[in-house]
Amino acid sequence: MKPVAVYSTVLGCLATEAAAGFGHIINQVSSFAHSNTGGLSDITFPIQLGQVKHTSGFYFAQTWYFNIKASETAAYIGLQPRPDSNGQTVLHAAFSSFVAGTKTTHPNCYSGADSGAGVSCAVEIPQASYDHVWDLTVASVGNNTWRGTMTDSVTKAAYEIGVWTIPSPALITKNQIINFFEYYPFNAVGVPDCKTLPKADVTFYLPTSKTGSHASYRTPYEVGDCQKKANVAWKQLASGAWSQSAGFW
Repeated sequence: MKPVAVYSTVLGCLATEAAAGFGHIINQVSSFAHSNTGGLSDITFPIQLGQVKHTSGFYFAQTWYFNIKASETAAYIGLQPRPDSNGQTVLHAAFSSFVAGTKTTHPNCYSGADSGAGVSCAVEIPQASYDHVWDLTVASVGNNTWRGTMTDSVTKAAYEIGVWTIPSPALITKNQIINFFEYYPFNAVGVPDCKTLPKADVTFYLPTSKTGSHASYRTPYEVGDCQKKANVAWKQLASGAWSQSAGFW
C-alpha cells in the first residue's frame, strides 16, 4: 500500500504518514539536490534485503510523485519476499502507477493499483539472491511511457517488471521520494498485534539518476499503528545508505 503524502512540520517537506490500520512501519524521505529542468526522467533505487523469512508479507519499496496535474500522482517500485519454490529462492518485484488514466499492454501488468485507479505490474524471479543488492530502475522511454526493471548488481541479470503509459507528459519530482517498510497483512486486521510482526531488515542505498545528482536521505521515522511497539531500529552507513529493521524473532 502506498504512503499518503502530507506536509511534515518535523521534516519541513512533503513526507508520509500511514493512516490508522495501515501496515507501514517505517518511512524515509530522500531527494536530489539537482535535476534537469522540470524534474527527473529516471531513478535507480538500490535495495538489499537482510534477515527476512522467505514468506509473503513484507514490502520494501520506493515511492515517487510525477509533476502532473492529477488527483493522484504517485507511483512505486519495490521488492517482496516469497516462499521458496522447489528448493529455490523467489523474489517478487512490483511496479505500479496510481495516476488515473494510466494504460498498459505489457503481459506483466493489469489495470488497477491497490483497489484504485492506475496500473500494477509484477514479476517473480526464481533463484533470486536475497543477499545481493538489487537495482530497481524506473525510466522514461518516451511518449509518456515508463519502464520498471530490476538488475542483480552482482550477476548483472536484468528483468523487466513492466511498462505503463501515463495520460500526459510528466517528470519525477526531485524532492518527493519516499521509501517504505511495510508488513501488508496488518492492512486488513484493524489494530494489529504488533508483537506478531516478524523480524526483517533491509538496506536502502542512495538513489542515483542520469538526470539528477547529489541524492541524500533524511532520518527515517516510524508510522502506523505499531509506532514504538515494533522493535524498530535504523542506522546510517558510511556510504550514505540506511539499514532499517523491525519485528521480533
